[in-house]
Amino acid sequence: MEPVSTSLIGVAIWEYALKPVVDSIRKEYGEETKKLLKSSLNKAFEKLPFQKKELELIETEIVEADISILTDEKKFLEFFEKNKQISDVIIESNSRNKNIDIKVEKGVGYIETMNGDISF
Repeated sequence: MEPVSTSLIGVAIWEYALKPVVDSIRKEYGEETKKLLKSSLNKAFEKLPFQKKELELIETEIVEADISILTDEKKFLEFFEKNKQISDVIIESNSRNKNIDIKVEKGVGYIETMNGDISF
């Protein structure tokens, strides 16, 4: 089992939460878009081994980020990896959870968790 990293979680959140709403965000970053973003994040979070309070902190950091970060994958991943609050949450989670296995098969990455698998 490998520990979760900010890079890995950042990629998963980009792929499963942000990418589906990027077009909407580019058009207009209003309350409806924030609701859609939160809904997408909650779906992505279902597969991640964090406590509710930790997920709320990560969600807040993402939702409050500048629009230019949320519409560019490279900027988002850089933001996610360098965000101290998010890093602290992941470090804390790693100290409690040793139940994640990361593997790549035929060019597809998999994160196996207690709650189900995520492929990327």
